Amino acid sequence: MSLGATVPAPRGTAAAGTEPRPPSFPLRPSPDGRYLVDQTGRAFFIQGDSPQAIFQRLTLQEVDDYLSHRRAQGFTTLLTDPTFSNNNDGFVRPTRDGQFPCLVNCDGTAYRGAAGTADFSSPNPGYWDHVDMVLARAEAHGFLVLHYVLAWGFKGRTMWRDLINRCNTAEICRRFGEFLGARFRHRINLIWIDGSDFDGSDMLRGPDGTSGIARALSITQGMRAAGATQLRTGDWSADSISTDQTLFAPFMSVNGIYTYGVEADYGSSYYVARRAYRRTPRMPAFLKETWYEAENAVRGLPAYVRKHEWWNLLSGATAGVVYGHGDVWPFVQGRWRAALDAPGAGDMQRMGAFMRGLAWHKLIPSELAGTRRLVISDNGRADPPRPTYVAAAQDPDGTLLLAYVPPSGRGRQSATLDLRGMRGPTAASWWDPTSARSQFAGRYPTGAAADLATPGDNDGGANDWVLLVRSVSA
Repeated sequence: MSLGATVPAPRGTAAAGTEPRPPSFPLRPSPDGRYLVDQTGRAFFIQGDSPQAIFQRLTLQEVDDYLSHRRAQGFTTLLTDPTFSNNNDGFVRPTRDGQFPCLVNCDGTAYRGAAGTADFSSPNPGYWDHVDMVLARAEAHGFLVLHYVLAWGFKGRTMWRDLINRCNTAEICRRFGEFLGARFRHRINLIWIDGSDFDGSDMLRGPDGTSGIARALSITQGMRAAGATQLRTGDWSADSISTDQTLFAPFMSVNGIYTYGVEADYGSSYYVARRAYRRTPRMPAFLKETWYEAENAVRGLPAYVRKHEWWNLLSGATAGVVYGHGDVWPFVQGRWRAALDAPGAGDMQRMGAFMRGLAWHKLIPSELAGTRRLVISDNGRADPPRPTYVAAAQDPDGTLLLAYVPPSGRGRQSATLDLRGMRGPTAASWWDPTSARSQFAGRYPTGAAADLATPGDNDGGANDWVLLVRSVSA
């Protein structure tokens, strides 16, 4: 390819027709520990959605409608909660036909979902059969499912209270884990999630003196003993990664990044992804949760959500990204179907198609694992945290570099790239994350520094852009 050629566009950057080929389950970490691969060795990109209440809120026909819609949009991964509740009241919700995960309370009366009352020695087979039926449908559609064991709840408001009640001793918890393990050990499309919005470190113990963490570990150990050897990740308090909970760290095989970015560091959530990438021994890392679309006013706007997704993806969440929408995760009646086509879902659809058209799994974030600082203008400094940080990553062969310029309001933005790590001359283009429209940015000789300016506002009305740089001699 001559220096005068335009930059080759990645395959599959259109918003439509992006449904990926289903993987061969189960997945496993790649040989280098940076991403997931299927049984054929094919790299698997987590383009995730968070339908947490799918077991409780939907009929089976609605489940099929949801799965078909998301699969057509290119989504590959779901995050689900078999003990979904409203964190404000702690009540675990039943299925549409009125079934709960346990049959009785600690006092022997019928369990109706009140926080702290469940007797884990009485699992309801009908409830868990329904859960398995939905998981089977997800597998048939080719979805990986990130699946909570028991959702502890924000600040321990839900199933954590059941973990520390008087009847769920460590032995009862282990037996419950054996039940779950035997029931779901055949599900090859699962990655288990321990925790949920809480790390269990500052809560009261059960009446027998055992901690909730010890009892939760008993469930995990029971699951393993019963043959549920699927990969595991963890969900603690934001900002965190799965290996931060030291007692659960030995069970973790995939690092989930949970970050909203605290105000003290200008919301710079990319810092958490960089920490996950540096962690040793290495394991695949993905963005488990950041701001959800249509929640928390400004922070739920598409551009704000998109910023955190791209920041994390290019800063260490190499395995992919999970997205969420405020009307979809709890399946708000009368609104969830329309929300499946919200702007943020389109952003994820375009992201997935764009990344699958590239050797995304080879990318190494700027200044990590021996990679030089790729953006040498001031907005390329990761430290101290800054809201204008331009995240960038490059493959070790010097054939591909991606950079993300976050939204700052309106108008053009600039950045200077160090292209000395690229192989030979390069060509660059700007890619619009809101429309998949590409615009030629320039051609650069070997070893050059590239001063670049974004095209201005994108088609979504913000001014964030993705820069694609490829070697033209490769």
